[in-house]
Amino acid sequence: MKKVICFVLLLLGVSLTAQERPAGPPPNDGPPHENENPEKHLERMKKDLKLSDQQVTQLREHFKKRKAEREAFKPKDGERPQPSERKAHHEARIKADEEAMKKILTPEQLKQWKKHREEGMKKKQEKKAKKKEKKKETKE
Repeated sequence: MKKVICFVLLLLGVSLTAQERPAGPPPNDGPPHENENPEKHLERMKKDLKLSDQQVTQLREHFKKRKAEREAFKPKDGERPQPSERKAHHEARIKADEEAMKKILTPEQLKQWKKHREEGMKKKQEKKAKKKEKKKETKE
């Protein structure tokens, strides 16, 4: 009887540890996330778009400004803004980013930047669809 109880406890412990998720941030297969190190993002953009030093400096300032705006919009005291308010803020931020990029990048670089962004959005949507499908399968 003692052996059976030990065996059951061992199986229970193994099954519980098998269900644990790994610690740390989830892998990011899509476009650079806002929380990514801005310097890494700048280096990648510099390489992909062949940016000049002046453009890198301007982008660095834009990213700092954007981060400050994001921090100002963060919810205070655990209260989150309404979905419509978040959506409006998000759309305004996207429009502001596009305007800033138009001022900083050359027309060819802007075209390439938009292409990269669209590819990233497509990957993100595919990943989201896979996640939804996987969730659907587990419910059935």
